[in-house]
Amino acid sequence: MRRLSTADAGFDAAFRGLLNESRETTARVDGVVAAIIAAVRDRGDTALCDYTRQFDRQDLTPATLRVTADEIDAATAGIPAELAAALDLAAQRIEAFHQAQMPSDIVHTDAAGLTLGMRWTPLDAAGLYVPGGKAAYPSSVLMNALPARVAGVPVIAVDFGYTDRPVHEFFPDKVIPHFDALPHAVNQLAAHLDSIHRRA
Repeated sequence: MRRLSTADAGFDAAFRGLLNESRETTARVDGVVAAIIAAVRDRGDTALCDYTRQFDRQDLTPATLRVTADEIDAATAGIPAELAAALDLAAQRIEAFHQAQMPSDIVHTDAAGLTLGMRWTPLDAAGLYVPGGKAAYPSSVLMNALPARVAGVPVIAVDFGYTDRPVHEFFPDKVIPHFDALPHAVNQLAAHLDSIHRRA
């Protein structure tokens, strides 16, 4: 780890160098991301599946992007009842809070008789990323998807971070089947509570 101190004589030059490195990294990453976005815009779900195969080692097709109700039922069947109840309670509370946050449209007629206003409308779609790997983060599903749903976003897609670890490793005292191409079961359940059924 590199440390910079404002007390050092060469701090200004070292700090400028650090900022320049960051800009160069950002420029390189921006180029890669722009190419991915262009490919998905051009080839749609086919490109998305190609990148999923490349980066996540999951072999999906446009037809299998949507997680079926049967897959969700199978993946979540072994989740402890107390955990499922906790997720359901969290979903209800998060949804209620964001319902209370919803802004109201404004219509105002001024002294000159002109009608002015402000209208709130939802986005056409929202894409959400839920981290994967060594742990499951159902709160990321709930706290991102529920506000979008409350706001009226009609299309919500979730990219679950890839894991090749069996679900039962997260609940060693329970018998939970391993589904290679499915996200963590608890994330699945959280997405089910949000009515979101898309893998990537």
